[in-house]
Amino acid sequence: GAGPTWPMSDDDGAATAYPPFSLDRPRFDPSGFSGRLRNILVQFDPRKLLVSEAELDESIELMNRVKTAGKKPDGVTDAELWRARELVESRCHPDDGAKILLPFCFAAYVPMQPPIVLGMLWPGGGVLNQVFWQWYNQSYNAMVWYHNKNKSSALSNQDLFKSYLFACTSGIGLSVGAQKLGDALKAMPSAGVLGGVVRTGAPFFGCVGAGWASLISMRNDELQQGVYLKDSNGKQYPHKSRIAAREGIAKCCAARVFWNIPVLVVAPMILNTYYRTSFHASYPRMTIPMNLVVSTIMLCLGIYPAQAVFTQEASISASRLEPEFQGLGVDVFYYNKGL
Repeated sequence: GAGPTWPMSDDDGAATAYPPFSLDRPRFDPSGFSGRLRNILVQFDPRKLLVSEAELDESIELMNRVKTAGKKPDGVTDAELWRARELVESRCHPDDGAKILLPFCFAAYVPMQPPIVLGMLWPGGGVLNQVFWQWYNQSYNAMVWYHNKNKSSALSNQDLFKSYLFACTSGIGLSVGAQKLGDALKAMPSAGVLGGVVRTGAPFFGCVGAGWASLISMRNDELQQGVYLKDSNGKQYPHKSRIAAREGIAKCCAARVFWNIPVLVVAPMILNTYYRTSFHASYPRMTIPMNLVVSTIMLCLGIYPAQAVFTQEASISASRLEPEFQGLGVDVFYYNKGL
């Protein structure tokens, strides 16, 4: 459907792009992809990482005042409230409101990626290069998934360590294994082109496969115990749903396929074309800067739209849930699917 019409605010002449403030819905209409993408771009804006702790604390306090009073405080504009809410949502966990360490906020995810991707695509990089960057990548990913997971159930330090080891070994194994397979195929006259494709795609195979393994491992407690659900009024129910947990994690896995395609499939194609140009032959020192520019652009074209495919607050029909959620007079439940 077209979704609701979201009126513009007229209490702040300089900020008429802001609708009347709401704690229950995002600034842009999430019923369409463009609205979800705009919400993602606002929430994951890297500039929010530069905001001071004092300003973050002020925003948290302002949001608490709104929740307590149930209305907009006097003398505060809609624009100020939206900016405060969006800062809190960018820097704090949606389940418990705890501050997330800056490097592991999702607003930091894109800025942290260019060195990783550059290392994976480094011209002439061999097996050791892939091993190192897969280890670094999965170490960082494990911490991001952990800090942004649904917090319906706790993950022990022992389980966290096991998940980390599994993510690293699977990422390295998948990437290096694909690279070795590509080398073997390239040595076969009948499989030269296929071998080249497999070898070139090794970083993609490794990243997607390891991303899934890391995500499922880091959030295995959700699959085993389920996640809490709430209704449209925000009421949380005492039972957990494993069905919702599986659906949420499946959506996160799908997003990881989408966001890796531009940087690890399209970028190598662009760069391979560039390497055959006379400009590259004349200015070989531009290789690394070109890798960095192309990779960064492809990251932005992949990660943000991929996160906008599904909303972070996911919905699920009661008819698809466990018996505990039947007959409660609620048709649709909501839950944090994580990132």
